[in-house]
Amino acid sequence: MKGGTSSQYEILGARVSIWSDSREFLDHYHLQYAAFEAAPRPLGDTGVRARFLSSGPTLVLNGREIGLPCISHPFEEALSMIWEAVASQISDFYLLHAAVTVRDGSALVISGPPGSGKTTLALALAARGWTLYSDEMAPLHRESGLIHPFPRAIHVREAEGGAQAGGGPGLSKGCIRFPVPAGGLPPASWKALVILEGPHVPHRGLHVLDVIVRDPEGRFYQEAAGLNGVRGELALEKGGYRYYRFTLPKAKGVVERFALLRHRWSREIVQLARLEEGRPPFGKGPRCIRMPMSRAFIRVMAELKGHWGSVRSPAESLAHLIEKTGGIEIFSLQVGPAEETARLLEGAMETGAGEVGQGEMS
Repeated sequence: MKGGTSSQYEILGARVSIWSDSREFLDHYHLQYAAFEAAPRPLGDTGVRARFLSSGPTLVLNGREIGLPCISHPFEEALSMIWEAVASQISDFYLLHAAVTVRDGSALVISGPPGSGKTTLALALAARGWTLYSDEMAPLHRESGLIHPFPRAIHVREAEGGAQAGGGPGLSKGCIRFPVPAGGLPPASWKALVILEGPHVPHRGLHVLDVIVRDPEGRFYQEAAGLNGVRGELALEKGGYRYYRFTLPKAKGVVERFALLRHRWSREIVQLARLEEGRPPFGKGPRCIRMPMSRAFIRVMAELKGHWGSVRSPAESLAHLIEKTGGIEIFSLQVGPAEETARLLEGAMETGAGEVGQGEMS
C-alpha cells in the first residue's frame, strides 16, 4: 500500500499480515514477534490482516476499523487486539496462559493470574539452567500433547523481585528480547504443572476496571451502573468513545453479570483493564503442595486463550486435556523470594514431597 510498509508472520500455523505508515509501530511489532517472521505470500481467505494508521490512531483489523483516540499506549492495545484475532485462528493448539521452562526435554508449565509471579519465577529457573520457552503462553498441541515454544518478548513488572528488565529502543519498560537459539527450540513433553496462588490485592472485595468503549449515547454505562453494587464514572469522552472507571464487588453473581455485559459489548469495547493489580509476595517464604488433577485443570481451563476447537465443548476439552497430560505432576505454589522459590520447586519435583515450605528444603 502507498505510504506504508508491510511484513508477514506465521504464529502457530496462523498467518498475519501487518501494514503501517508508522515505522515505529512496525518495529514495535517486530521486536515482539521477530521469531515468527515469515516470507510474504498471498493470505487467501484465511489469516489476519492488520493495518495500523498513525492518524487517529486507528487500527483496521480484517476490515473492521477501530479508533484508538483515548488510549495512552495505542501500540500495546493494537498488539493485544491483533493477537486476539490471531489466537482465534489457531486450531491445532490449546493456548494456556502460562510461562514455560524446559530441562532435559521436559516442560514445566507455570500458570497463574496476572501479577502472580510467572515471569519472575521462569527467569529464576532459567538462571538455574532451565531453558525459557515462554513467559506467558504455553501452546499445547492438541494431538501430540507436546508443549511448543512461544518466543515472544518477555514482560516483567518493575516490582517483581528485583528482576532485571531492559532491552533497547522501541521496547516498552520491563520488556526483554526473547533469547532464541539459532536452531530454534524443539517441542517438549509436559512433565509438571505449577499453579501460582494469586497476589495480594490492595482493595479486597472490589474490582477496579477501566473501560474504553464506543458508546456515544452512554448506553454501556447505563447497563453497567444498573448492576447491583456497580459504581462508575465517566473519565473522558472523545469522538464517540467513552473512558469509564468502574468498581464492582467480587460477589460471584455481579462478576458474572458484568462478564455477560462485556461479552454483549465485545465489538464496541476497545480496552478493558483491571487496575490496582496486586504483587506477588516475594518477601514471604514459599510453600509448595501437590494438587489434584481435576481441581488443577478446572483452573487451567479458565486461562485458555482462543477457540475451544470446532468439535469440542469446554467439558470435552477438559477431558481431552486430562487425557493428553495424564501422569504429569501438579503443584500449588505460594511464591517467596524468586531464587528460593525456584530452588524449593525443584526440590519438590525431585523428591515427590506432598508439601514443602520455608525451612523444609535445603
